[in-house]
Order: sequence, then structure tokens, then C-alpha cells
Amino acid sequence: MKVNHAVDFVIVRGWRSLGDFDTNCPATVAAAQAAGISQVDVYFFPCPTCGNAAGQVIEFARQLAAHNVSFGRVWFDIEGAQYWKTPDYNVAFLKELLAQATAQGFQIGVYASSRSWLGFMDNTTVAADYPLWYARYDYVTNFNDWSPYGGWLQPSIKQYNG
Repeated sequence: MKVNHAVDFVIVRGWRSLGDFDTNCPATVAAAQAAGISQVDVYFFPCPTCGNAAGQVIEFARQLAAHNVSFGRVWFDIEGAQYWKTPDYNVAFLKELLAQATAQGFQIGVYASSRSWLGFMDNTTVAADYPLWYARYDYVTNFNDWSPYGGWLQPSIKQYNG
């Protein structure tokens, strides 16, 4: 993969929107590392309707440790209005996710589009201190389309093809 596609960075799903660990995560992370990919992160798609944000992060950490998954950063995937509730609830849930992830010692990032963030996260700035990964499927490899939201002045990663 690395040789054929010049890949040096991947983000693997580790937690599913249904509120459970992605059992494919350990093997996918291991395969990426075996292929020589230098930076392997994981993403966490929370389940707000399942409740217990801290419990989800604790179980995620437990599963990663049980499977000896070595990774760089955990990216919290904040998208899909159908998974979320009211802005007040959503912001409180996100704060709980971030607090527990910090307690677990994770490096944290956030994946969110401006549409999601401005919509069901009420443009909160509670995550502005963490790196932002955003998607805009325009096949352009720069940040020229970027407009600030959520307290982020600039993004860290743009997903331009998906």
C-alpha cells in the first residue's frame, strides 16, 4: 500500500456510531503499520443517543489496550445530525468525551464539517484547542476553501477525496 500509493498517514475507524468498538480496528492498524505507514491514527464515531460519553471512551481505551493497538491520535468524528440531540446536550456530551479522552492520556483531534458544527454543535468553541480535520470533496489539496468556525482559525487536515 505504502509503496504503490505513497501513503504515509492513515486514520482507522476504532469506534462505531452504534456505540461499540470496531473489531476490524486492530488488524487494520497492524496492517498499516506492517506496510510501513509512519503515522496511524484512529477515529471515534460517538453514539450520543447511547448516552454515557465517558463510558464509551473508557470502553474504547480498554479495547485498544486489550488488542495492543498502537496509534498516534484519536479523532472524534462529529457528524450525522441523525445521531445527535439538542445543541445543549451535544455540547455537554462532547465535553464529556474530551474530558475522558484527556484522562485516558489520548492525543485528541476533531473531525467536523462547518455544516455539522454550526448546526447541531451550535458553533461551540469547546474543542478549538484540538486539531481539526474537515472534509470538502473538491479534489483540491489546499485549504483555500477554509472559513473559520468553532474557534478554529485553521484546520490541520483536509479530506479532499472520499
